Amino acid sequence: MRKTIQYRSEYVLFLLLYTLVRALPLRLALRLGSALGTLIYFAQPRRRSKARENLRRAFPEKTEAECRLLLRENFRQLGIGAVEMLRLDLYRDTQTLKDCFSLTGIEHVQEALTGGRGCFLLTGHVGFWEAGSILMPLHGISTDAIYKHMKNPFVEKRIMALREVAGTRWIDKNRAARKILRSLHENRAVAVLIDQRVSPLEGVIVNFFNRPVIATPIIALMAIKQGTPIIPTFSWRLPDQRYEIDFAPMITFPQEENPSPETVVAATQLLTDKIEEAVRKAPEQWFWVHDRWRL
Repeated sequence: MRKTIQYRSEYVLFLLLYTLVRALPLRLALRLGSALGTLIYFAQPRRRSKARENLRRAFPEKTEAECRLLLRENFRQLGIGAVEMLRLDLYRDTQTLKDCFSLTGIEHVQEALTGGRGCFLLTGHVGFWEAGSILMPLHGISTDAIYKHMKNPFVEKRIMALREVAGTRWIDKNRAARKILRSLHENRAVAVLIDQRVSPLEGVIVNFFNRPVIATPIIALMAIKQGTPIIPTFSWRLPDQRYEIDFAPMITFPQEENPSPETVVAATQLLTDKIEEAVRKAPEQWFWVHDRWRL
């Protein structure tokens, strides 16, 4: 009962913010998001401390002052990302798509799907990572995405409605393997974010920013066993409030029915390296508040 009251109270606050940011013009809404991120920077000392620790260890060459500036900008970007999520369905009209998004390499996805085995869209919590749930179906690419349940079921229901509005299907990460295989057999693109920590029982050890992390090997394992191509896909915010969406050339692994553990770890490392490359391109736009390096 107490949890239900808490969730409903949180949902009321969520609806107030949801209504406000959708009523504002885009530029004002994003400025509001920037201000909210700055507020969270001061109001969440634990998250600020964790993000600062992660940044210092990931970029030992940076000075304290440089890390502090990067940290402030990171929280500002997180606030903008929250506003983008609440306006996700408003990016669908033709003019907004033209004005806001620059896509390069989408032909790599189309090429991958010609093999009839589907493909993975490898991505992470970088920039406007939710944009794909709108953009891919609007470009004629049938897409599924893996998601993790939110704690608040009322907020989750509203967020999922935004995510699904363009036709993207969402797969719960718990017991997702069979559904992912079905999607691949239907020749769909399956978007996966593999830049967050998983349980030691579910993961393998790889390096991320020259430090060991636990990463899921499932995508690498499926790609090897099924012969599924993988397209690294990332979305970065530009200074002019536009977005650069980049689809890299496909990654393929030699198909094996029973790959060795070493083969799976090496493939998972390669995919993790692609995530790191994307983060290094715009470090202020990654999710540094996550406890990624906890083993």
